[in-house]
Amino acid sequence: MGIEYRKIGDPTEQQIITTLATRVMGWTLSRNELYWHIDGEIQATSGWNPLQNIADAWMLVEKFKNETDPITRAKFAVSLPAVIYSIEPSHICYAALQIIEEANDRT
Repeated sequence: MGIEYRKIGDPTEQQIITTLATRVMGWTLSRNELYWHIDGEIQATSGWNPLQNIADAWMLVEKFKNETDPITRAKFAVSLPAVIYSIEPSHICYAALQIIEEANDRT
């Protein structure tokens, strides 16, 4: 594991979380708090942190698993480590970021 170093210009953890919440999960940012609709109700997700919480990161996996575009779904699956038991929440987040960045490059 060790220390992870960021380069100047690399996104902060909060920027990564916000990008994943809005671009992957489809949630909306309002007053610096993420929220989404479930059964017609607004649910706050200010504590959502897929970089540190495996349950939150697994929500990204579920979202891509239900992706209708088979190419995007396959690319995400290939981006994950081969040994599922060694997955850290951050692995899932960086795989999701890679896929949405590639999608941006195609548009």
